[in-house]
Amino acid sequence: MHSGRVKSLAAGEERILTCTYEGYPSWYKRLTTRVVLDPSDEVVESDEENNINRATISVSPAVTCC
Repeated sequence: MHSGRVKSLAAGEERILTCTYEGYPSWYKRLTTRVVLDPSDEVVESDEENNINRATISVSPAVTCC
């Protein structure tokens, strides 16, 4: 699991985050990942239902060298 902070966003503003995971190689070419924003409910919002998103991502095979 990875966590981090994003500077404040205005209402309706979007931000693209990129994450590289150099863990174990996957047998699967596609995995479902999940992003949770404000898991501790620290930010007062008019809509708390849009803080979780799931997406299917492509997994590249491990690169071998030499």
